[in-house]
Amino acid sequence: MNAQFLTGLDVNSPSWDLFIFLFFIVATFVYGFTLGRSRIMVLLISTYMAIALVRTAPFLLGTQDTTIGSSPFFVIQITAFIGVMLLIFFFLANSGLRRAFAANDIQGKAWQIIGFSIMQAGLMVATVLSFIPAAERAGLLGATQSLFITPTALFFWTLAPIVLMMFVRDPEEDE
Repeated sequence: MNAQFLTGLDVNSPSWDLFIFLFFIVATFVYGFTLGRSRIMVLLISTYMAIALVRTAPFLLGTQDTTIGSSPFFVIQITAFIGVMLLIFFFLANSGLRRAFAANDIQGKAWQIIGFSIMQAGLMVATVLSFIPAAERAGLLGATQSLFITPTALFFWTLAPIVLMMFVRDPEEDE
């Protein structure tokens, strides 16, 4: 997989695959070192809520071949998903939910921050790619498809943050 992925990427003429992986890597570090553990966890919950809302909103349940103006419908779904996710995040960021995760505003251990950052970036990439029609996704490299696009990959990125949350303990319990 690595050899195929590396030979498929050309930095002189960047593809969507390169953009996707760069976003994944940059988002992982930006989330981790700017937000901290508690805000990343709130962002994860906001992402789950946005997925539920956008996937079930009656006005967003159009077909993938529909166009609105000059934009294909999936662009509107992606925009709605990111907008709803950020809106929910800002509402929850200073709520009791964040304070429950904050544990005295301790940033969290490095493995927690990195783990949640990876899970958030992966869930976001997999969700955004799930809105794109299959014909459009077929042009992506096999590594991108297997890591983010297959039903198994989407299930993994949806389940993995929940599993990781089960391993996060209150710092007071560690003493």
